[in-house]
Amino acid sequence: IENAGYENVRAVAPGDKIIVDSIPVEVVPMYNIVKTNFHPKHNNWVGYILSLEGVRIYHAGDTERIPEMKNLECDIVLMPLGQTYTMNSVEEAAEAVNDVKARVAIPIHYGLYEGTKEDALKFKDLLSDKTEVIIKEIE
Repeated sequence: IENAGYENVRAVAPGDKIIVDSIPVEVVPMYNIVKTNFHPKHNNWVGYILSLEGVRIYHAGDTERIPEMKNLECDIVLMPLGQTYTMNSVEEAAEAVNDVKARVAIPIHYGLYEGTKEDALKFKDLLSDKTEVIIKEIE
């Protein structure tokens, strides 16, 4: 990576806590339980929780709903909807949002290669009682 011109790069693993430009970042696990050929747990791939002025923002990455999510609390979550490499269903993605107790959810990984706007709208409907869902308009 340094040969490519990047400086100040650090490898991280689940459980690490780092500071990036004065922003606390928690490194959390990201993996598949059902589709282990894509993102096996032993690879130690990660998602991130950034803390900005008391607001915890969780970028889940390419993950399925994993047990560790029940121990994460965040205010805003970016949750994947694409169903090939990530969640197995829109319902699973909504359950994962409930696990992390987010007040705001932003669906990601849909609309370009897989997943549809209808998936995002279903996600919003499933969470409407407890969580504000922000959907980016896709063309």
